[in-house]
Amino acid sequence: MRPFLASQMKPFLPSQMWPFLLHILLLSFTEAEAYWRWLAFASSKCLPDQTPLWINMDETSVATYFESGKGAVLTENTPGALKKSLGVKATLSDLRGAVTHIGMICSNTAIQPHLPQVIIGNKVQFTKKLLSKVASDKPATVHLLARKSAWNNADIMVDVFRLLAKALEPFAEQYLPIVLLDCATCHLSLEVLREARKLRLLLVFVPASCTQFLQPLDARAFAGYKAFLRREFARLQHQTSDGKVSRDLWLRLLMRAATSHLRSLPWRDAFTSCGAGAATRQQLSSGLRRRIPDAQFPESFMGPPTADQLAVLFPTNKRPALSEILSLDVPRRRLRRKTAST
Repeated sequence: MRPFLASQMKPFLPSQMWPFLLHILLLSFTEAEAYWRWLAFASSKCLPDQTPLWINMDETSVATYFESGKGAVLTENTPGALKKSLGVKATLSDLRGAVTHIGMICSNTAIQPHLPQVIIGNKVQFTKKLLSKVASDKPATVHLLARKSAWNNADIMVDVFRLLAKALEPFAEQYLPIVLLDCATCHLSLEVLREARKLRLLLVFVPASCTQFLQPLDARAFAGYKAFLRREFARLQHQTSDGKVSRDLWLRLLMRAATSHLRSLPWRDAFTSCGAGAATRQQLSSGLRRRIPDAQFPESFMGPPTADQLAVLFPTNKRPALSEILSLDVPRRRLRRKTAST
């Protein structure tokens, strides 16, 4: 949106919303350039026989119930058969319930099926009975975590990084994993940053408030993923006599979406359109090129981002220790010196 058009909207918006909306409509040149410089520098850390493997990891909330399409109005005069087929009742628990899917996509279609997909539910949603019922159908790459809360946290992130590192072990010599994350608090924990470094995972953080443009999952993946879930949930509703979808059918659908759906699509273009692995500005999405027409791009970047450039990527109240963030090099394997026994 051009500045003069944005300014025309200003009288119609509450004053406290205007700075935030302007930041969304017109991306900060400084943030985008710092992010792309970080991406370029991370990819330069590959060994001569290695290729960058771009991985995006992010959380998305998944409802336990999806409402049917809007437009069908039922009254006391609605014929019984039609009323029965359309009038599916959901409990308040169903409408409010949600789990967290820590989704992952990568730039390599051959490696995508190996990536772990982690789904977190509280112990009311993920009962022992339910988990036992779906155990035989659970793909090996899907990990169902029953916790006190369905929210992600630093402890879970450490476990997720370990799952990811184990999945990537067969590809370690060919690829350098570079993981893109948003600035969620649980991603910025020192415990999480140090574990990633220990596991030889390079982390690059997407600028706060810019994930819808610069993070592949938000820009290209999650909308289609949610549409698939709604469509298949509606299909399951039509296959039952009362329109109700059991919890185990819902969970099987969620596992299928996390695996078959995500692995059925090539994601390389999703990364390049956001700047990861792109060689020229023309590979960026048209939306990004419109919003940041004058920003530089990695072909002109030399060296690592500075501390000041990295600092603008993080919210001021969530800024991690820059000493940890600036340690972009993964630790080299140390050879233990053998000592002769006496």
